[in-house]
Amino acid sequence: MTVRKRIEELEVEHLQILMNDLEEYAKAVGMNLSIQHELYDEQNQCPWPWLGTFIDVTGNVIPCCRVANADICSFGNLKEQSFDEIWKSDGYNHLREQIRTNDIPVFCDSCYKADFIKTHGKEERFQN
Repeated sequence: MTVRKRIEELEVEHLQILMNDLEEYAKAVGMNLSIQHELYDEQNQCPWPWLGTFIDVTGNVIPCCRVANADICSFGNLKEQSFDEIWKSDGYNHLREQIRTNDIPVFCDSCYKADFIKTHGKEERFQN
């Protein structure tokens, strides 16, 4: 085993211990905490485009808290459009179609398994 591989294993072990500690603490204080342990792939697709969104302090509607940056992706602003208009917009529906067909946008890469990205990557992918 290489030193690099062992360091990676230790980092994963340390992260798992930290996540377990956080979950135990949240339970002890009565907090609802959900930590995503698995990355997405063809069988386990991201549900956020259908379930929820992230709205920043200036009113930008962003696909999720992991993107959380309107400069990366924003489907509209609540100061200019209603939430219903943004939620049902062509842009949001395009994102849903991309996720449904495993043609994920670049800004979703960090939530998907590396081998999925390699096999589904394209030179030109949707960049809001």
